[in-house]
Amino acid sequence: MVVVYAVMLGATMLGQLLGIAAASALAGRGGVALPLAASVVLEAVAGARLGARRSGGTLTVRQAWKISATYSGALVAITVPLAVWIEVAARANGGTSSGMGPVVALAFYAVLGTLARWGLMTRFAPRPRA
Repeated sequence: MVVVYAVMLGATMLGQLLGIAAASALAGRGGVALPLAASVVLEAVAGARLGARRSGGTLTVRQAWKISATYSGALVAITVPLAVWIEVAARANGGTSSGMGPVVALAFYAVLGTLARWGLMTRFAPRPRA
């Protein structure tokens, strides 16, 4: 299943780039919402399609949850060190602490992304043929 997560990471990057381009086309409106939404949708499509192929042609709701939650855990694991470094660098350069804001935002978006991706994956997964 490592291949599934690697393809999902590529979908994340593509979704963020497309979301940033869309937000720029809208004169900078949309903030992080468009890149976040685009990346979650593309992650869901990639995870559902490739996950189903790797698991024998279909993807159960439980399998979709496992893929979505594991992927979010991996994203958080690689994001936390960067967030900590940004905080440490800001303090070292005489800046002030941003407090718990970034941590709360990261947790919120991780939960929101996991649930949204899971729901979308159940919709995008191939259906068994009758």
